[in-house]
Amino acid sequence: MLYHLRLLAVLAIVITARWELAAQPVITALFADPLGFSFTAFPVFTIENASGPIEATAVLTVRTERGEFEVSLKSERFYIASGTQTYAGGAVTVKSYSVAPTDRGRALFSELRLGGGTHEFCLELITPSEETEVLPYCDMVMALEDLWLDLVQPWNGDTIEETRPVLSWTSFVSVAVPADIEVRLVLAPSDDMEPARGLAVNTPLFMLDHLKNQVVPYPTIQPDLQRGHCYAWQVEGWKDRRLVERTEPWRFCVRKPLTFLPEKYVLLHTHGGHGTYKVVDGFIYFRTDERYTTKDLKCTIISPKGEKQVPVAYRENEGAPVEGAKATGVNLYELDLQPYGLKQGDYELNVVDGSGRQYSLRFAYVK
Repeated sequence: MLYHLRLLAVLAIVITARWELAAQPVITALFADPLGFSFTAFPVFTIENASGPIEATAVLTVRTERGEFEVSLKSERFYIASGTQTYAGGAVTVKSYSVAPTDRGRALFSELRLGGGTHEFCLELITPSEETEVLPYCDMVMALEDLWLDLVQPWNGDTIEETRPVLSWTSFVSVAVPADIEVRLVLAPSDDMEPARGLAVNTPLFMLDHLKNQVVPYPTIQPDLQRGHCYAWQVEGWKDRRLVERTEPWRFCVRKPLTFLPEKYVLLHTHGGHGTYKVVDGFIYFRTDERYTTKDLKCTIISPKGEKQVPVAYRENEGAPVEGAKATGVNLYELDLQPYGLKQGDYELNVVDGSGRQYSLRFAYVK
């Protein structure tokens, strides 16, 4: 009987130990980018936490394939809830870092990208409790040494007129990218965002794969870019389904359509004046210098070919059709040109009031 009790106790200890081991947090994924290294934020990673909520500190260490130290990041303490937790890029911030005192380390610090070759990224968690042991998660990431891509136009921060712009990029390795490298161009909305965040957060408008030419026409099947909006774009190099090169993300905006405000109310002169009135919304807003409002106002539009039209309008206060403009106040008139099918161009407006005074106005009709 005593033997069986001891055996049950041993089994209970073993089962408890195995359960505690299975209940420890486990790092299940790490998405490291050797081409966009950050000294302020950790990359994306995922933790499976079968135990209760805990706090931890993350340590990310990068070494070369030969085991040479390159850089190490230590995070601020952060909270790990129960269940599956994915920490987006920047969700865990860096408290301190250490960089190898070598040329590659100095280049990493200035260019924010690792040198060519294979790198081992290892992420480990340090918890306040010594009883909570978390195994490190390591992954090998490759970056090419001699393939450098760069964007050409639209220039970063530029504002362009075209809604279907030509996008161009270049490579420092040669005129032609090596055959085993697949080049991809990505464009995404980026209003009120840094370009890198716009590409990471927003759904791309399009991705063009297997690029061969460094001058890329806007895709014919894509709708026009919207005026007044901004976009981020980037070119990437892939080899064997691994990202091996990427340009700095750039951002450009498409200029808003110009909005012209109509001039209200231009004074008509008997001699026609010296300028040209610009019609921007289909109306001519004018006034005359007679002392009292005249009901009998006759307007004539003369085209560049000498063709004449007599506009018919409605008085706001009477609602009856008359040959003339709509009076909106003492000596103030609005003439609606939209019903008369005028083409874009220069015209002349002649106005005769009830006292026989004649006025003229040169105007440009803009659509």
